[in-house]
Amino acid sequence: MMRPQGFSLLEVLTAISILALSATIIYQTQAQSLRHLNHSLAQQRAGLHAQSILAEITGPMAQRETLSGETPDGYRWSVTITPIQLPSPISAQETIPLQRLDLTLSWQEGDKVHQTTLTTLDRP
Repeated sequence: MMRPQGFSLLEVLTAISILALSATIIYQTQAQSLRHLNHSLAQQRAGLHAQSILAEITGPMAQRETLSGETPDGYRWSVTITPIQLPSPISAQETIPLQRLDLTLSWQEGDKVHQTTLTTLDRP
């Protein structure tokens, strides 16, 4: 007696279900990877903007207490400048004039607002 060749309907439906589940998992993984990549690139751009902004704050600009602005690609920033005096390691009567720069950068990603704050010391 000959047996019929091929797959049963149950086997075909099981295979399609497994394929659909696998495709869904792969799609979700790829979508999450893209979100992480976009966030990482946005943070990298924020770091580059922070370096540029801090490098530009010199001379008369540095004499103000606060500065703020926005980059062409939508990063908002503000810098608070606080003069400080550190005691000199050489002489107890002398101080070293410095200024503390607190830079806050914020940017929009989808419906979320991200923010980072950087602090550095500089000579006036």
